[in-house]
Amino acid sequence: MMHVWRLPLENFASLLAFCAIITAWALLALYRRRAASELARGVLLGVGVVATMLSPLFVQAIVDPELSKLALRGAYIHYGPAIYAGPAIAAALLFFLSRRTIRAANPRMALARGVFWLTAVVLATLNLANWCNPGWCARFGFPFPYSWWSDAILIMNGVNFSEGTNPIAIIADAAILLLGVILLPRAFFMRTAKPSRT
Repeated sequence: MMHVWRLPLENFASLLAFCAIITAWALLALYRRRAASELARGVLLGVGVVATMLSPLFVQAIVDPELSKLALRGAYIHYGPAIYAGPAIAAALLFFLSRRTIRAANPRMALARGVFWLTAVVLATLNLANWCNPGWCARFGFPFPYSWWSDAILIMNGVNFSEGTNPIAIIADAAILLLGVILLPRAFFMRTAKPSRT
């Protein structure tokens, strides 16, 4: 399967869809605040909903050429719903979280939300990247590996140590991502908000 940097193509497509959704929502929120009429606000909200609903098609458009090439060679790959619906669900959850954790009264709200979303994208990229040698082995998850496999097959007492998944690591990595997006903007702005001593 094709990789973009250390990201398998399907993970790259999901990450790209996630970034497209949050960028579209940020721009729509900006223009929605400036809109004069309720009709214009409603239209902009509708555009955001449609963009979110089209994100699975965006992912499919990116991965389909590679899947077609593999199908011609007799390899049929079908991705689960997490690859297609995951970007929209993650963006909606984090958008809700950003609205709850970063108050509109904060004078540095735009910068705080920027740090929030930058942290989310960086941590999502670290979790979707293959931290092993692509094609020979795989190790996904940051800081805890939640999925791994290797061509060097190691089986002892009927237990395959060369591949596996760890649901606890998925939960731990998700918790670290959520804590990171909540605490990093706060820590950054508590530090910058300290009054200067003269």
